[in-house]
Amino acid sequence: MQEEHLLTVNLAKNRPVDFFQNHILYKDNKIYYKDIDGVCYLHTITTHRVYFVPVSKTNRYSVSVRAKGVSYDFQFATGFLDGSSKSNEENFAILVNVIDKLIKPFVIINLLLEFSETFKIQLKNLTVTPEGIHIIKIGFFKNTPMFMLWEQYYTAQLQKGYLCVYQKFNNKAGNKLFFSCSMYAYNAVVMPDLLNFLAQKGGKLDASTRNELLKRKREQESQTSENEKTEETKKFCSTCGIGILKSDQKFCIQCGKRLI
Repeated sequence: MQEEHLLTVNLAKNRPVDFFQNHILYKDNKIYYKDIDGVCYLHTITTHRVYFVPVSKTNRYSVSVRAKGVSYDFQFATGFLDGSSKSNEENFAILVNVIDKLIKPFVIINLLLEFSETFKIQLKNLTVTPEGIHIIKIGFFKNTPMFMLWEQYYTAQLQKGYLCVYQKFNNKAGNKLFFSCSMYAYNAVVMPDLLNFLAQKGGKLDASTRNELLKRKREQESQTSENEKTEETKKFCSTCGIGILKSDQKFCIQCGKRLI
């Protein structure tokens, strides 16, 4: 059974991103969702000025995933001949939507399982532990360590290109900014879901929660393994069983059967 093809996003000429049920195909790289441990995306607008007068704007679209330690940056069209700004904007919105719905759940489960084993999640100068959230505030003369208990955690949000983590103010229904960083840091875009989940658990994942996460992880891996086995069977002639030597091979070298 062939794996279902969900969507193709043509970022530029000869640069499609193909989304399947369990993997991405980009530049001949097959990236399985279950292996992805990092995602990031960001849209920035730079205003160009002449003598303080705005004369033009430049849009930059950045989307990247990381799997097994390898980063894959999706390259958008540049220049008039390689695609319009409007198409880039639409493609960026599509990619973000697909990442949020398809890939984020895999990344969140991977990070939570890592947290249950190492009791730590790191994002730049922010460290999440069962006790709370630690940061190193970078100063001009010295760096200052700061700490927030889970009871003091208010919320985390993505705002204008930044991840913003808020702390309760005087333990009342107010808030103050505790930490912020660019959304283009790996996993900044999943931190609101991650931190809100851990806050509900008081920063600690009990055995039942870990077992539920492991169950979901096994379901993800099982589905992916089935698709991998299906693809392996396609590498042999269905009549004589001889191996297919090339991806573009049209006829079996043993029996001459036309390969589909």
